[in-house]
Amino acid sequence: MVGKKRRSTKTLESLSTTPSDGVNGEKSECVDESYSSLLHPRPLATVSWSTSFWVALVFSYLIILFLISNWASSQLPNPSVCSVAAPAVDPSPKSHHKWLKAWKASPVVKGWKGARSFTRFVLRRKSKTTPLSALNSRYNSIAIPQASTSPPKISSLEQQLLTELATRVHQKCPDVLDRAKKVPWGGHGDASWWFPVGNHTKPKSLTPLGQKDGGFLLYGHYRILSKSLRNPRDLSFTHFPFRLCKTGCPAEQGVLHTLQWRETYRPWMMSPSGISENRIGWVYTRGFAKASPQNSRYGRHAMIWVRPGMHQTVDGMAYFRVILNTVDAAIAAALRDSHGRVGKFNAVIDATNYEWSKMPNIAHIKQHVTMLQDHYPDRLGVLLLINLSRSAEFFVNIVKNLLTKEVREKIMVLPHNKEKALAQLGAVVENEYIPDWLGGPDRFRFDGLHYYAKQQRMSEVDSRSFLVAMPYHAN
Repeated sequence: MVGKKRRSTKTLESLSTTPSDGVNGEKSECVDESYSSLLHPRPLATVSWSTSFWVALVFSYLIILFLISNWASSQLPNPSVCSVAAPAVDPSPKSHHKWLKAWKASPVVKGWKGARSFTRFVLRRKSKTTPLSALNSRYNSIAIPQASTSPPKISSLEQQLLTELATRVHQKCPDVLDRAKKVPWGGHGDASWWFPVGNHTKPKSLTPLGQKDGGFLLYGHYRILSKSLRNPRDLSFTHFPFRLCKTGCPAEQGVLHTLQWRETYRPWMMSPSGISENRIGWVYTRGFAKASPQNSRYGRHAMIWVRPGMHQTVDGMAYFRVILNTVDAAIAAALRDSHGRVGKFNAVIDATNYEWSKMPNIAHIKQHVTMLQDHYPDRLGVLLLINLSRSAEFFVNIVKNLLTKEVREKIMVLPHNKEKALAQLGAVVENEYIPDWLGGPDRFRFDGLHYYAKQQRMSEVDSRSFLVAMPYHAN
């Protein structure tokens, strides 16, 4: 009892000298461990050195991601088209939305979104619904609706708007038909860019689009620009093309902007560097997809086959000219096959052996993605990816961030299992056109001299003249 009283009456100073040990090295009963830590905290340096290191590392990582994504998301210039009036400004903007638009367009938000996307890619978070980890959940069945086209159902309002759009184009550019004859799809006169020419009577073989002046061409533009119309019945204000018409412009500007681009860029022509860039045939068009089961006689999509892992990019401008030339040729083939009704294509990209070093320059990617979205609206049916590597998946994520929601929904990844992938391909493509390097019967071998024998040629200077004529596409 006496010992206990002595221990209990020890002063605070004596406890502070030996907080955990009693007399003769015995464990003290009157000092709690937590109280002891308050009396004698451990030195700060021994606790926080590693924590400070990791905090500094994380902050440095986020700052670097912010700077990179902010640089990559820089906007292109927005000049008006020489043959079209400058984009109109919305006469009645909603003032209470200005601050929200400004905030969304700020570098802070763009940098954060880029850093978040890149971080998710690094962590490789796999979701059951993302098309980069598995087939999209909406396409669990073997059929893919976007891989074929059925006769569209055009409402009376849409028919009126298409007629009005054609009228607005003719009023703005009276010589549009003469200019359109010089820029046919694929460079072939039998695949007119403006189709059909003039209004027609109503034979049973023609659809409502075939009866409208430029119906098939204008319907593709209308399907995209209608999503950004301020008034569904008014074609005087839209935001398509999306970068050119940020502040709004009339609907006909997108059509005339494409006409000017085709006159300047001439995608059906190939330069010497372009032919050299595709000498081994890493991209080509061949064959057709299966027709729609609802109307097999309406038309089929042309097929484009891409193997980017076969080729090391030498000239970025020539690299994408090869792609645009192939797209233009595929659309021409689909139009000839369907008598001008279906000018669409499907693409299959086999990413075998694709590496970081084979990735094109990010500036060239942005430049030509803009061309594809502005001048080939509603031309893509479906984009099938197979044998994705880590490098290829990273490249797809970069491109996806530059695409609209409608285009992103058309991108699908085939299963890694070869039998399942072949079955999926067989549901989309005519069996005779599936190449043997994907398990099909087609033994086609690319021969550059034969493939480009009928292609129109252009000089290297002419292939880059659009950079001066259309500075909008120069960056």
